[in-house]
Amino acid sequence: MTTITNKGNSSTKVKEKHSWSLDQRIIPYLFISPFFITFCLFFLGPALFAIYASFNNWSLLGGMDFIGLKNFIVLFQDDTFWQSFFNTIIYNLAGLVIQWPLALLLAVILNQKFLAGKKFFRPVFFIPALTSSVVVAIMFTLFLDKDYGLFNVPLLSLGLKPIDWLGTREMSKFAVILLLAWRWTGYNMVIFLAGLQAIPQDLYEAAWVDGANKIKSFFHITLPLLRPTIAYVMIIGFIGGWQLFDEPWILTKGGPSDSSLSLGNFLYRVSIQNLRMGYGSALGVCLFLLLFGLTLVQMRVFNINREVES
Repeated sequence: MTTITNKGNSSTKVKEKHSWSLDQRIIPYLFISPFFITFCLFFLGPALFAIYASFNNWSLLGGMDFIGLKNFIVLFQDDTFWQSFFNTIIYNLAGLVIQWPLALLLAVILNQKFLAGKKFFRPVFFIPALTSSVVVAIMFTLFLDKDYGLFNVPLLSLGLKPIDWLGTREMSKFAVILLLAWRWTGYNMVIFLAGLQAIPQDLYEAAWVDGANKIKSFFHITLPLLRPTIAYVMIIGFIGGWQLFDEPWILTKGGPSDSSLSLGNFLYRVSIQNLRMGYGSALGVCLFLLLFGLTLVQMRVFNINREVES
């Protein structure tokens, strides 16, 4: 009888241990399930549906009509698409040439130990990033007005002809670039500043002992150690740049004659205004593939995968 009882107790313990180990495997998935449910409902599901819709003629008000690759063929033959694509390239190149170097320069200046007022200037430069893009665009619309805008006041006071910032094809893109630089330079400056402050000062002191000046220290110490930060700023910047919508739409409505139209503006026009949802989905799929490819290239250039593996 004792033996039977012991066997019964041991089998019960095995079952309890098995159920406890099963619970241990399930509990972590329960904790992360809200994220995966949200991800599937609001990202993965709509993304897969957009891919399916890109192969259909769909106006949102009626049923879908499968047309294969016709949306993509028409898209690559659309002059407005190529105009918006070219404009978006200009905006991204402006960030690469103007915005990010200026942000790095400001970060280096504000990282100096004996600079007076740096605690004041750091939040001041960051304030534009906290301001609503709609408010910023409306403010710049007033500043860039041809007749009474603040930017034309010096020209009018000298008796010169005012610049039509928002009404000409030549200046409309420059107006958007000016707005983007004003708004996002301070944001990138804060990121660069965080990266600069993470660099050990001992390296600079050792370089100075060896006779290196500040310029050599910047190119041989600061830039190499700041590479992950630069990679982050560029990847996030390019993703945001290719999805740019608010600034050119509120500032110029993409005009005149689509001279400042971004890909985000074009996507909104064909999908929401014209209800060409299948055509807009094809544009969204192409934009996703472009961003995915650019991100992989940037990660390869900055050797991010190798650093993570090591």
